[in-house]
Amino acid sequence: MERNVDQRFDSSEADFAAEENSMVVDKVLNTIVPGRAQREQQKSKEQKLDLELKETFPTSDPLASTQPGAGVTGSEVKPSKLSPSQIASGRK
Repeated sequence: MERNVDQRFDSSEADFAAEENSMVVDKVLNTIVPGRAQREQQKSKEQKLDLELKETFPTSDPLASTQPGAGVTGSEVKPSKLSPSQIASGRK
């Protein structure tokens, strides 16, 4: 039974080493291949949008990242009209 535990431990070490090597290769490629970093960043954004779309389907709610104020506390857009309570209080 100890052998199985050791094999799982060795496997996780190998996975970690492979991931670490992959990150190093990505950094090197980003420095020597023109435009690669920007393409990878765009690809990452597209994958995030695809994931959000899959998670919201089939509802009609818009994706959170496409809404004003996404990722920011509070509203980024000022209302174009006064609300009835603002009109009643005399705000301009």
